[in-house]
Amino acid sequence: MEEVELQNEEFTESTTEKEEELIEVKEELEASQEKVAELETEISNTTSSPSSNSSSSDSNNSSTQSNSSNDNSSTSSDSSSIYYKNCTAARSAGAAPVYRGEPGYAKHLDRDGDGVGCE
Repeated sequence: MEEVELQNEEFTESTTEKEEELIEVKEELEASQEKVAELETEISNTTSSPSSNSSSSDSNNSSTQSNSSNDNSSTSSDSSSIYYKNCTAARSAGAAPVYRGEPGYAKHLDRDGDGVGCE
């Protein structure tokens, strides 16, 4: 009986260690995904067309916002079909948080499934 209890303790300790390792790896993955999204945004911003840079400041802001959403999302000719690749793209387009039923909302932006993406 004591041997079984000892094995059970060892198994529990091993499982706890593995869970902690998994949490660390998951956090590292999420940080890496955020970094990739930031770098993609930075790249898309540095490759934007020069014509948007020569606009006035008001139209430059909307032009930049438009370029960000075009670089990080796909839009069809219908403005209600907006797609954001990730929350960084939605934030850079000024759309976060995105609510269920609004253009741009998608399940992959709503981690907890409460109907609010990129909160």
